[in-house]
Amino acid sequence: MKRLSYFVVMLAFGATMLLPSGCKKDTGCTDPTATNYDPSAFEDDGSCVDDRNQYVGTWSVNGIGTIYTYYAGELVGTAPWGGNGTSNISKSGKNGLLIDDIYFRIDGNKLSSDPSPYTYTNEGVNMVGTTLMSGTLSPNHITLIVTMTGSWTNSHEASGTFYGEMTMTLTK
Repeated sequence: MKRLSYFVVMLAFGATMLLPSGCKKDTGCTDPTATNYDPSAFEDDGSCVDDRNQYVGTWSVNGIGTIYTYYAGELVGTAPWGGNGTSNISKSGKNGLLIDDIYFRIDGNKLSSDPSPYTYTNEGVNMVGTTLMSGTLSPNHITLIVTMTGSWTNSHEASGTFYGEMTMTLTK
């Protein structure tokens, strides 16, 4: 009989261990784009960290590159492309940055933009093309590679193509 009583007591004790304890749910960062995202958290505690904050603000820019112009498939000229200035960076959406109003997707430390139209007119020469940008991020240094392709026409009814590449270095 003592064995049966011991068994019943142990069974009852074990059953109480399986009942919900009423403990509060885990809290933590529930934003999957945050650095400190906690997939086991059920309630956001306001601790989320957005790495993009380190890029927000005004950055110094140095760009250096070359544009190549072609006529009838032959290289007919080159021109420097670049300069110095500033760029403004802000956050956009869940995982993007706006650099001077151009949207960049972030994937780890990589940046990429969608192709964007390019139009330039100066001294009778019209250039129409597409620009594409990609690059890398670090806390105080951003490198962007800008490529541009398209066609040109001039007031003498000549036409051709162009290609350009520039490296832009942004520093805080």
